[in-house]
Amino acid sequence: MNKFAISGATGICNNDEIERSFLTPWQPVVLETEAYPFYAVHKDNKISYKGNVYSLPVGTYKGKNSKVLLNATANQLILINLAQEEIYRHDICRLKGQKILASDHRRDKSEAILNMITSFSELMPNPLLAMNWLDKLKDAKPRYFRDQVCVLKKTVTDLEPQIASAALNYAIQHQITSANDFKAIVDALLRKQTGDLLQPAKIIQLNPLDGEISKLTNTSPEKSDITTYDALFIKP
Repeated sequence: MNKFAISGATGICNNDEIERSFLTPWQPVVLETEAYPFYAVHKDNKISYKGNVYSLPVGTYKGKNSKVLLNATANQLILINLAQEEIYRHDICRLKGQKILASDHRRDKSEAILNMITSFSELMPNPLLAMNWLDKLKDAKPRYFRDQVCVLKKTVTDLEPQIASAALNYAIQHQITSANDFKAIVDALLRKQTGDLLQPAKIIQLNPLDGEISKLTNTSPEKSDITTYDALFIKP
């Protein structure tokens, strides 16, 4: 084999042995990640930074050795876990002695909501049916779902089972996905049960000057009809 082959491209004699002496073995390039400082996580899921306290999500503290990484930019604190995953961003507070707390960090929302769903369902005669309806309510109002469940739980607490069941069946049948509407249905059923739907006698006012019915007698200002659901439960 000819060690001094002529290159067809350059016309220059190539000597592999000579060229090899100038080469160095290939080594992979390792890019070092920027080293951020460690900060200890307090038991209440907070860290201290330059005289202020910043909140972390519930569950960040996992023991006395819990730490997070902190990347301080010009205006933000970027909190990073040990797996190099961003946890949260806080705007840097220029004052001292302040507590910068994110409202989302005050509670474990997923666990709290799950407990509320379970509590509400257990108050209903048919828990499975109630949970299925809550799924639809969550799809309709995901942002305010927690507030919706709060209203529902308050509504059915100490409520008679037959009233709760009738209200839920009506809501499902008519595709109602609102806690306030559910409460209105319950209120209407309770009024029907207690006989509060009886209409008071209508008083006709006469004009004292001519004895005729006042033209304003049958005139009333426009207002919200709070008995929207009452009429639905009155049987002729």
